[in-house]
Amino acid sequence: MAAQRVTLPELVDRYLAVHTGAESTRRMLRWKLDKALAVFGSVAPAKLTREEVERWSLTIPEGHRSETVQALKQTLRWAGKAGLIERHHPVLDVANPQPRRREVQHFETWADVDALADEIDPRFRALIIFAAGTGLRPGEWRALERRDLDLKSSFPTFTV
Repeated sequence: MAAQRVTLPELVDRYLAVHTGAESTRRMLRWKLDKALAVFGSVAPAKLTREEVERWSLTIPEGHRSETVQALKQTLRWAGKAGLIERHHPVLDVANPQPRRREVQHFETWADVDALADEIDPRFRALIIFAAGTGLRPGEWRALERRDLDLKSSFPTFTV
């Protein structure tokens, strides 16, 4: 397949066919790349310009923009290394800032924590209090094991 004759959908299919990530990762990449395919169709990657990709990126909701543009750039980078397109495609120079992080609203008082805990199923009340009280991220408290808790100290500590 000549570099000039390969289409963007063909590149995407070939890239995903050799992607070594989990199936869930490939599905997510497909979802992101389908956004590009919906706009650029069967264009030859050589005809894809930096300017049109920059304009397209602005149409993607901010929460998905960075990762969606990154998926396209990742595919083009792979295609360049595979010799399917120009090694350094102009689209690889598209600026792709990370989305702004939203400020997390913390509880102002323990009464606020208790009020939330009272609103949910009683089986999960302790989870709300524990999560708010430890300051651990959800991934951290889900991974906790009994051995991570030091019950002998005057104030229980966690080793995460």
